[in-house]
Amino acid sequence: MITTDRGLPKLRYVILVSAVLVVLAHWLQDTTGLSLGDEGYLWYGTLRTAEGDVPIRDFRSYDPGRYYWCAAFSHLFGDGLLGLRRSSAVFQLLGLLCGLLALTRVIRNPFLLASCGICMTLWMQPVYKLFEPAVAMMAIWFGVRLLEKPSKAHLLVAGIFVGLAAFVGRNLGLYCFLAFACIILYLRFKMHTLPLWRSVWIWTVGIVVGYSPQLAMIVFIPGYASSFIDSVVFLHARGGANLGLPVPWPWSASLSSSGLSIVTELSLGVSFLLFPIFLGGSVAYLLLAPRHRIAERHLLVACLFVGLFYSHHAFSRAELYHLSGAIHPVLMGLMAAAFIPGKQYRRAILPAVLIAATLPSATGGISVLQRLRLPEKKFVLADIRGDSVWISRRKAHLLNSTQDLVKERVSAEESILIAPHETVLYPMLGRKAPIWDPYLLWPHTEKKQVEMIADLEKNNTQWALVFFGAVDNTDDRSLRKAQPLLWAYLAREFEPVPVSGFTPDTSLMRRKDSQGSETKPELPQ
Repeated sequence: MITTDRGLPKLRYVILVSAVLVVLAHWLQDTTGLSLGDEGYLWYGTLRTAEGDVPIRDFRSYDPGRYYWCAAFSHLFGDGLLGLRRSSAVFQLLGLLCGLLALTRVIRNPFLLASCGICMTLWMQPVYKLFEPAVAMMAIWFGVRLLEKPSKAHLLVAGIFVGLAAFVGRNLGLYCFLAFACIILYLRFKMHTLPLWRSVWIWTVGIVVGYSPQLAMIVFIPGYASSFIDSVVFLHARGGANLGLPVPWPWSASLSSSGLSIVTELSLGVSFLLFPIFLGGSVAYLLLAPRHRIAERHLLVACLFVGLFYSHHAFSRAELYHLSGAIHPVLMGLMAAAFIPGKQYRRAILPAVLIAATLPSATGGISVLQRLRLPEKKFVLADIRGDSVWISRRKAHLLNSTQDLVKERVSAEESILIAPHETVLYPMLGRKAPIWDPYLLWPHTEKKQVEMIADLEKNNTQWALVFFGAVDNTDDRSLRKAQPLLWAYLAREFEPVPVSGFTPDTSLMRRKDSQGSETKPELPQ
């Protein structure tokens, strides 16, 4: 039997489904694709953390939680690229397990539950951005538990979870903080089941306990407090952590694209459209429904409040990967709405909703598989520091050329700056960035640029590998425009060295006072 006497799927069945789906997902995608920037940023930070450096203080990073998690599991899976992905997969497993446990409140059929799990797993991508959707599903599970039994213990646990979420990512902590604040207010004023101030006090104590690793770092690690404050000011000054993009609403899809591209664009737009539809419909339902009809809608309530604030993550950079990190509350909320008692026809709608909502992530995977099978082999098998990974021919050429170039020109004792966005080259080459920020995507203040110049001098950096490619079809994030003081220093103190095998928008530069002289090519304009 795979159900309990109450008709709920057994815990061991839910654990098995979660484990099988995560293992299968990583078996299919672990050795495919590579992000030169974002994934390299996580990999670099994990390696530095494993070596004893402190995130934020010793190198620019997200909040420390994810780095300590991946560094801890690197002892089990290794410190290579695949080890990093498998370390993230363990966190993914916990998130998916929480999501499926929450769904057992409304879905009694084990096979339908597994189908919903497939849908949610397809949306847990890319492999280096699994913390965001996992935390969202954890938040829903703890929210459901609090709604079901608003006790002191559940309030304390909810607070601890919020604090831990903030240790993984301050934006995730903020989303969860606001979501649980709304749940507590909902319990007090809609359900009349909680004394407000006593509940807030217990919940706040839990937050402090959960956030205690961060607080301990602020108090006991020299220099961390000022670095943490600077990181908060830096994020506030630049208006967030993401580069904004226009929302790809379904009516903005290009009908001149190929068949698969049209399906992907339209389904991506529909998925973004699900946010206002679900959130607006759920708010209207909860406002109009009488109290006795709301008492059994705990999953819908948890999904509403978590999804409301997680929508910021989806729309802050409106593209597939940020949507993937935020859509799970909406998906689970639609599943919950489909099983509202008295409206049996909604259950027939659920499969269609799941198929439509999963198309963007599914077609992305189909596109990758198609490329792998193309006769011209746009994807090739590359060696990423001992791990074999299928990546595009262009990326493979870049990595191989850079590896050969550094091995030939730059000795192991010499420091090299790689800028601005190809962060994966540092861990791949086994190199440490000579400056605090290994991922120069965002403009820094003049003061911070002066500090980075001082670091280059302090570390006696003799080489710089600079890429001039555009981000989001604009060069506003190029080193020349984003870090003008740093670029002026490089242009003044370094000179380009002629190399072969690179595109014209790449320049290898050597300090002018280094030994030897070579013909100087022009820098890209």
